[in-house]
Amino acid sequence: MADSNNILNQPFGLNIKVPTRTMQQGKDTVNHAIGGVLEPLFNFISENQNVFTGEVFEQIEKYNLMSYNTGVVLRKAGEQHKFDIKG
Repeated sequence: MADSNNILNQPFGLNIKVPTRTMQQGKDTVNHAIGGVLEPLFNFISENQNVFTGEVFEQIEKYNLMSYNTGVVLRKAGEQHKFDIKG
């Protein structure tokens, strides 16, 4: 049985050996391509984390309650009497 390391280190096809620099450039290209797609997504999630944790929903509920309470107070205040400044 052949050693797996020898099989992996042997050139394939037409005995073409790929230089290590080319392999490194290929790795860098793949990492850049994948990072270029995923990095904006991760940036968006980190910038808008409060949306996903529910903090924004809590703030909206707080402002809705404040608005409702303000409306109740204004409706209960009754009619406002205006002053006649004509004299």
